[in-house]
Amino acid sequence: MTSTHGADDSTAYLAPREGSDAWSAATVDRRGTQQILGVETLAPPRRIGDALQLGQSERAVVRRRLMLLDGRPAEIANSWYPEILAAGTPLADDRKIKGGAPAAIARLGLALAYADEEVELESAATPEEAELLQAGPGQRVVRLFRTAYTREDMPVEVTDSVMLPAGRVLQHRIEVG
Repeated sequence: MTSTHGADDSTAYLAPREGSDAWSAATVDRRGTQQILGVETLAPPRRIGDALQLGQSERAVVRRRLMLLDGRPAEIANSWYPEILAAGTPLADDRKIKGGAPAAIARLGLALAYADEEVELESAATPEEAELLQAGPGQRVVRLFRTAYTREDMPVEVTDSVMLPAGRVLQHRIEVG
């Protein structure tokens, strides 16, 4: 997500909002949109299941999106939610969520309090990622793995994103004390 300084700032993805989605609201002098690639319920990959603290037989809802900047692919974002929370909610619907996923989570009576992020800089796109991003084979990408938690330290969302690095600056604010 691009802030007013042209840097990617994840904080807007963690708060409910009115109107436009975080991606379009974040772009400065550019047009940001997203395309929903699909929503499904399945057994998550081990890393996702571990981050969501799911048991071996528990499933998750994944929302797969392609983020576009000025009409061109810029990022693939896959957001995962425990099935027990997401089933029957807008999180499991194959369409945009009014106010974004944080608003849907808030309507469940949960408030996101913080997130942990891992950023991987030296990674090559998989063939599927390169195709979606309209990138060449072996294109270097930035991978961001974010787990969002409630005040009670319950993980409720994991977002696994793959971004083209050109023009991207990741911006983080760290609160101390």
